Amino acid sequence: MFPSIQDIQDAVSNMTTRGLNIVKATKGKGTLKDVKTNSDEETYGKVVSTLKTVGQKKPQVKSYALHGTRFHKSHRDLDDKKPILSVQLYSDVAGSPDAYVETLHIHPDGSYKSNRN
Repeated sequence: MFPSIQDIQDAVSNMTTRGLNIVKATKGKGTLKDVKTNSDEETYGKVVSTLKTVGQKKPQVKSYALHGTRFHKSHRDLDDKKPILSVQLYSDVAGSPDAYVETLHIHPDGSYKSNRN
């Protein structure tokens, strides 16, 4: 059986993020496919582009975990007025707690904040 168009698009999305792997988080699971479903094409593209940019700037990052699939008000950064998508970055492909690098809050416009600037 041939892969569906959606499977091919998802594979291309994964390749464009420099091979970073989606890892399952202990809570708040999500995939790029879920983000695409819950936002418009432009916003989805900006999320993928942001992950790609961060992956290129930080070669130690091997995987990431999305905490939720919808943009929302930050519960931790109360000064951030823009809606965010929270993404944890890891230095291994398994996303183990010891490999935690940082958390990004990605905004719909593609800008982001890090907890480790």
